Amino acid sequence: AKLQDFAERCDLVMYESEHISSEVIAYLQKFTRVPQGSEALEIAQDRLLERAFFEQMNINIAPYATIVSLEDVYQAVSSIGYPCVLKPIQKGFGPKRQQIIRKQTDIAKCADIIDMGTYILESWIPYNKELSVIMTRDYDGNLAYFPVIETRYKENRLNEAIVPANIQPDVEEEVKRLAGEIVSGLKYVGALEVAFYLTESGSLYVKRIVPALHNSGYVFDKATNVSMFEQHLRTLVKMPLVDIKLVQPAGMVMIEEENIDD
Repeated sequence: AKLQDFAERCDLVMYESEHISSEVIAYLQKFTRVPQGSEALEIAQDRLLERAFFEQMNINIAPYATIVSLEDVYQAVSSIGYPCVLKPIQKGFGPKRQQIIRKQTDIAKCADIIDMGTYILESWIPYNKELSVIMTRDYDGNLAYFPVIETRYKENRLNEAIVPANIQPDVEEEVKRLAGEIVSGLKYVGALEVAFYLTESGSLYVKRIVPALHNSGYVFDKATNVSMFEQHLRTLVKMPLVDIKLVQPAGMVMIEEENIDD
């Protein structure tokens, strides 16, 4: 009743984080406008749904298998190979529910977490760079792209974001083309992120989608003539979008509170 009351008081509701329940968003949609919708969120929060969606779009992804028992891991490793990583299908648990498998003796380490639900076993992509593209999609399906970001992660958390990414122009174009294809298959309005692995041979593998305001986009507060947040809001309320231009190179480092000395 409180959610319904909240929704009925709003002309429009938006969400900032991809960790909000897609069921809550679907419920709010019954009573008010939620342009971002719940469908993209539902896909992005479930690794199996997300990978099935990418396969449907014929986008390169790491080979994977669905895992419900330790025996499944032993069988899947024979086709996926080493190294590989076991991940829960639900996102948001961080590294504590994941296990990197580099050799057969590592498989036994999965026993402690395997009973906690369904997992995927995914091949480890030997990548040179992680790339991210933030874009907005309006009500008519038009896309506006920010420059591609080079990202660095530490323990599954974003650590650095650098713009412009140190890549060739044709790679930047291909990242944007693939991201555009992916987003065209979603019911979504607003800003979102698509992340990729770039290998030494120049192959791109999609890593994930984040149908929300991803932390890497903070770098555009300094790098471009419009921020991710402003462009997102302009999209939702049908204001004219700003023609995005890189004003200056910029870098961002995430500083965790526990790492700050008193």
